[in-house]
Amino acid sequence: MTVDIITELEFGKSFDLLHEAKDATFDVQFVQAFDQVANSTQIFYHFPALRWVITVALPTLCGYVGLAIGGMTIFLQAVEKASKDFQSARSSRNVGDGEVILERLVDLSPTDFVEEARNILVAGSDTTASTLSNAVYYICSNPDVKDKLIATLDEYATSHDGKMDLSSLEKIPYLSACVKESIRIAMPVPGGLPRVVPEPQPGKAPFMVEGHVVPPKASSPLIQLAISS
Repeated sequence: MTVDIITELEFGKSFDLLHEAKDATFDVQFVQAFDQVANSTQIFYHFPALRWVITVALPTLCGYVGLAIGGMTIFLQAVEKASKDFQSARSSRNVGDGEVILERLVDLSPTDFVEEARNILVAGSDTTASTLSNAVYYICSNPDVKDKLIATLDEYATSHDGKMDLSSLEKIPYLSACVKESIRIAMPVPGGLPRVVPEPQPGKAPFMVEGHVVPPKASSPLIQLAISS
């Protein structure tokens, strides 16, 4: 569902994966490819040359290298086609109503445009799905919170004739609080914040963790989830 939402906002046209899925498993080819791409993120992070080889140098051969790389090919081709369709629709003024994210990036080169389209889709889909899942779970697990949120939204909708656009929703304090709290307790991107061990002060013991000395200037990531737990 989130891929459909993000592609609608990004390209002005949804990938419509919900209708492509034949049963309740949502086991469609693009979702499989997307999962393979997401699982390869850390590999590409540590080996940027591999990412260049797969996405630039050998895109037509990716399907013959392995399953994960085959998934990368499916993903890249889908985004590239959607980007070209967006450009064609825009030039013929057939882009759907409403704001489209890529409208702000039309001055980029064709290569950079497609690259940004990939980044937006990857960054926006799984993170949105994770955030929504966590929010629904924790809100429904707390009846008082759920009832207050429903009452708040009902009151707002009534006072605004049912018109609830994004900019208006962002101004509802209790809704914003629920979103922020959901992200705080279960953020979708548990990355590490780099921390560098300082030089020890004269006359003071070096930095130690469980009896082990951590040398000065050593880099140690601090997991974001640990900060909010």
